[in-house]
Order: sequence, then structure tokens, then C-alpha cells
Amino acid sequence: KDNGHGYEVWKTDANDCGAQRITDNLDLIPTKLSHIGQRLIVTAKSQTYGEEIYYYDINNNPPEKISQTITFEPPAEVHYGDIIELNASTASATPVKFSSSDDAVASVDGSVLKIHDVGLVTIRATHEGDQFYCPASPIAHTIEVKKAFQSIVFENIPGGVPGDVLSLAATSSAGLPITFSSASNKISLSNNTIELLQPGKASIIAQQQGNARYLPATPVELYFCVSPSTPQISFVNPEEYTLQSSHETGNQWYKHGTPIENGIFKTLLVTNTGVYTVMTSVEGCNSEISDPVEVVILSAEYNQSDIKIFPNPFHEKLFVEAPFPIVDVQLFSAMGQLKHYTFEGNEISIDTKSLAPGIYFLKVQKKGGMTIKKLVKN
Repeated sequence: KDNGHGYEVWKTDANDCGAQRITDNLDLIPTKLSHIGQRLIVTAKSQTYGEEIYYYDINNNPPEKISQTITFEPPAEVHYGDIIELNASTASATPVKFSSSDDAVASVDGSVLKIHDVGLVTIRATHEGDQFYCPASPIAHTIEVKKAFQSIVFENIPGGVPGDVLSLAATSSAGLPITFSSASNKISLSNNTIELLQPGKASIIAQQQGNARYLPATPVELYFCVSPSTPQISFVNPEEYTLQSSHETGNQWYKHGTPIENGIFKTLLVTNTGVYTVMTSVEGCNSEISDPVEVVILSAEYNQSDIKIFPNPFHEKLFVEAPFPIVDVQLFSAMGQLKHYTFEGNEISIDTKSLAPGIYFLKVQKKGGMTIKKLVKN
């Protein structure tokens, strides 16, 4: 054959495999081949020198090439977006080559398979042989590229109180839009915004239905609380030191931060001096704790307070002093009638000359709480 630089003489086996070169490059054109035993005689013709004869020993030729096969197992499962290392081998030390039937679905870069779309694609493994091995028969596998999985990350919903408006935040690993739904009557949902309507537990479901390349994501449901508003404490029965919560149900009363046994009603009858608060709960959702109310029943115990109310018993004048501004002061009779009202300042004087002798209750309102004290007029 003409190899571009002259001529060579080759031989092959019956299967046309294991081709071997018998001669070196010949600058002349061979005109006749013959052999004597294992000796090859090549006659070549030159326009300048005429015919020349070359002798080659066939027994000195390289061994015949060896047949080989390709071992190629297809990937077990392939999804859109995957990047897969292909594995195939032969008896040869040189690598197997891969090709794709449809680069739009999957392309091959060396031994790396890159998935670009959903569908069917055939991956072909070939080996061209080398100086020791024959070319191997190609192996082809048709692969079904399936839709990819996706997941949802749904950010925590902080909750709030009725009237609050919150924004929802959730993302898909595929970058696809999220939709929200809820069957709760505690909220109003519009796109990714919720308005809190009434106290109790609520939940919202985040969903992504998938598309041509992604499977639907597993829905994520988040639960959160719509908390009751912070209860307000009012003084409803001075004669019996009765406190009242602004919420009808779900109340828990506290004294000095400790829950009061059976203190779960709207009103609380106070029998001991102390600082009282209340918290409201609906379906396990708790309000903020109320502002504290300090109730002083015995004047001797009141010496511990930061508000001074004197004298007690009183006659013509009653004084209130505090190291902070007082919001308002109310003086009630034992029957609950309001006898005097004033506000502001941290030193207040009340003229009591016109009041009849008897039992009175003084409520001093300060920022963040109140103090109630039982007084006597002689």
C-alpha cells in the first residue's frame, strides 16, 4: 500500500485482523512479490536503475494482533442535569471513546456524560485498536433521561397578632415558582402575603408542581401561631381587690411571675399583696405577658414599694410620691365609686376634706403597671 512516503508490504489473517507490516518504506514501486520458504522476495522497478530486488524474513515480523471486546455498563438511572463519569474498558491500555446520538439530550466530553434534556439517547463506546489489539466491536446503550428531582426550602413563619401582615418566602432547588395554600380560618392568604385574623394555630403549604424537566416537589407545610393580643388588666371591684383581664377566655394569672393555681378566669380576686400579671393562650399560642399590677393590701407591707402613699389613715390630705412620672391616680370608695381623678407628675396631693370617713382604694397608674392600695379615712 501507498502510505504517502513510499510503499509498504503488509499481511493479514483470514479475519482481516492482526495486520502486520512486512517491509520498510520502499521508494520504488513493487512490481512482483514471491517467497522461498519464510523469505519474502520483493521486486521493485525504478525508472533510473531498473528493477531491484529486496529480501525480507517473514519470521522476524511482529506477532499477530489480538482480538478484544469492550465492557461497558450503562448508568443505572439518569436524570436531567446529571453529570456522570462513564466507565468502559478493554484489554488494551488505551482509553475507550464515547459518543452520543443526540447532543441536545446528552453530550460527551471525554468520559464525562452531561445531561441537557429529558428523553432517549444512545451512548456508543468504541475502541480503534492499537499495535497489539484489533479494533473492538462497538457497544451501544440507549438511556432514558428522566425528570430531575427538586425540593422546597420554606422559611420559618414568625407568627404575630391579629392585624399583622406577613410575607412568605420559599424557594425551589430548581428555581421554579412556588405557590401557597391554606385551609386555616385564622389567616387570609393572597399570593405570598398573609394577614393574621384571629388567635390560634394556622398552617400554610408551599408547593411546586414541576414542569417538562422537573418532577413535582414534595409539599412543605409550616405551622405557626397567631397569638392573642397582650391582655390589659383593669381594676373592677376595689372593695374585694378584683382584677380583670381584657380577654374573656384562655387567661393564666401570675403572682411575681409564678402561675396562680386555678387562676384561669377573666377575673382574679386578690387576697395578698403582690405584683400580678396575666397571659392569654389560644390553641397553645401565647400572648405577651401583660403589664404588671402591684396590689398592696396591708400598709405595713407597702413600705417595700417604690411609690409612697401617705398618710394612712388619712384625714384632710392624701399624698402620692414616686421616683418616676405618674400617668394617673384614681381614688375609689368601698362601693367602687370614683371620687377623685388626676394625672401626671411624680408628686400628687389630693384634697380629701369632703370625703366621708370609711374605706377607700387608691389606684396609681405608672408606665408599665399600676399599684392599688387600701386606705382608711378617719
